[in-house]
Amino acid sequence: MNDAVKFLLKKPLNAGETLNFAIQELEKFLGLLKFAGEFSVSFIIDAQLSGDSFRISGKKEYIIAASGERGMLYGAYRFLRELGIEFFSPDEFDTFIPQEVIALPELDITQIPRFALRGFFAVEKRDSEAFLLWMARHGLNYWTNNTNHPELCRKLGMILRSNPPSGTHLIFKDYLPPERYFADHPEFYALHGSERIAAMVPGNEWNICTSNPQAREVLVNNIIADLQPGGRLYGASALTMAPFDNGHWCSCENCRKSGNASARLLQLADYCVKRINQALPKPVTLIVSAYHETLVPPDVPLAEDFDYEHILIEFFPIERCYSHSIDDPECAGNRQLKEFFEAWIAQGRFRLMVCEYYNVSAFASVGLPMDQFMDHDLDCYKTAGGDAIAYMHVSTALWAQQSLTNCAYAAAAMNEKFSAEKFLHKRFGFLADKFIKIYDGLRRIAAVSKALLHYQGTGEMRSDNSNTVKFMLLVQWRNAAAGKPHEFYYPGHFEANRDNGSAISLATVLKILDETETMLETIPDDTGDAMLDKRIACEKMRFAYTADRIRFTAELTWLFELEDAGNQAAAAAMARRVRDRGERMRQEKLAPKYIREKGAPNYYMYFNALTTTRIQQIYAEKMLQYDLAIAPFAPEEGVEIKQG
Repeated sequence: MNDAVKFLLKKPLNAGETLNFAIQELEKFLGLLKFAGEFSVSFIIDAQLSGDSFRISGKKEYIIAASGERGMLYGAYRFLRELGIEFFSPDEFDTFIPQEVIALPELDITQIPRFALRGFFAVEKRDSEAFLLWMARHGLNYWTNNTNHPELCRKLGMILRSNPPSGTHLIFKDYLPPERYFADHPEFYALHGSERIAAMVPGNEWNICTSNPQAREVLVNNIIADLQPGGRLYGASALTMAPFDNGHWCSCENCRKSGNASARLLQLADYCVKRINQALPKPVTLIVSAYHETLVPPDVPLAEDFDYEHILIEFFPIERCYSHSIDDPECAGNRQLKEFFEAWIAQGRFRLMVCEYYNVSAFASVGLPMDQFMDHDLDCYKTAGGDAIAYMHVSTALWAQQSLTNCAYAAAAMNEKFSAEKFLHKRFGFLADKFIKIYDGLRRIAAVSKALLHYQGTGEMRSDNSNTVKFMLLVQWRNAAAGKPHEFYYPGHFEANRDNGSAISLATVLKILDETETMLETIPDDTGDAMLDKRIACEKMRFAYTADRIRFTAELTWLFELEDAGNQAAAAAMARRVRDRGERMRQEKLAPKYIREKGAPNYYMYFNALTTTRIQQIYAEKMLQYDLAIAPFAPEEGVEIKQG
């Protein structure tokens, strides 16, 4: 406790572990501050508040009121931030403690979160105590049950989600494995033409025959067994039910009569959740994916007794564009997604969670601030009828530029005003003006990040209505390598040299990278402030990784273009540039480190900076084609090629 000024913390006599932890946190951080007078903080129950809402009021005699202890915890952290403390990221160098004497403010704050459920979608056991504390300090309450710190999650009141043991999209593989059942029951599996297909391997994944009664029964019995004491899902209150990622569907007559993919999945989920909740003492919610082919709502009526209470729809706008807000009518891709979302809401009884993509898997923690439309978009989701918000693939350390993204996201989810400029002033002090310019440039690149580094929907559907149509540069590279038709740019959204409003061209992206690199070179590594120096070092590390990712994308595209033009000499020179950058990227393992735990599904995609591009196989083949020396590939890099 601060020796110069005393403060008193008061709590109810029956305080539980979450409120007691809030008291500990206040004691810890208030003891680091200097105050202009004595004060007290009292915690009270206020039944007029609900959920995680809280109220902070008073001057010198402060009251933090909430309907429950988790709301009180969030009120305690908001109180600390009102006194000037900031938690920029989980990294130890990213907490800001004011050094000046603090005049006690008069406070009258009522905070009502925008969403009841707020957090991150994750599967792997990769969290740290620092990461979980950062979440709580910003009012986020939703994480995975696959945690390294279950006791801390309990103290923080975290709502934990369970996934199938092998991964999000693998419920059929885990609980109706073909190696166990196919020989005796081929009818459990998808019909394709006249043949039942048992394939459940990456790149060739077939969902089960969802209309087969016995297949449903065996599937749900295996799930129930895993929810029992000693099972891998024991204690789960929410479980993901998602089909294979871009998997194939059964074409048998009964499945076709069942409706579209969304209808089939929901009918299966309804059957399963009823059986699960008949068998277990505590109810389980199934979280059903509206994703790719299931973005379209069911096209047939659901059963009158459909269990809307225990089925939550998770809407994934993975095809979205970040050059435009989600409700911009001029953007065909976003307009389509908004129409899908509103169609789900129009069904009338579904509860909907939205899962955004501010660090989609292919971004792999590039340093691009994604806050441009965030508050507006989250308000659109809420206004339309969304109940919960999450985003996928958050990194758990060394955020750098991502700290702005994540703090802005938490503020938007909590319905709290956020100023990027104020954030950068506090985080970088006397260097803030330079970083504001740097972030402005990086934010312009973020606007085209989906087309540049991942994929983006065009607003069209495939001819059979089975899925959305997407522009994906990775697919175009693969087509080019295989001698198939290809197009490296997406007119109006991502072009070689022509800007289209916020959808800047590749040429402009590269110009911004050059300008940013020059500005970063003027920022000293030694400022005399050890914490600031570490922040700067982290920013420079993540920018270098980001710049390499984007320049590699450009150089590989140019290589294919030169080959298309028949300019072999220039192509050979460009291949050497690709090799030099690619080999350097293979040495960069820190930047993508905190997205997947070692041994997790698709871990190879984050093994180093090159594997995050997902093009390492073609890279290796190109290096052989041009007879360029490269280092041997590690097994984790996922390359299958003979190396001389």
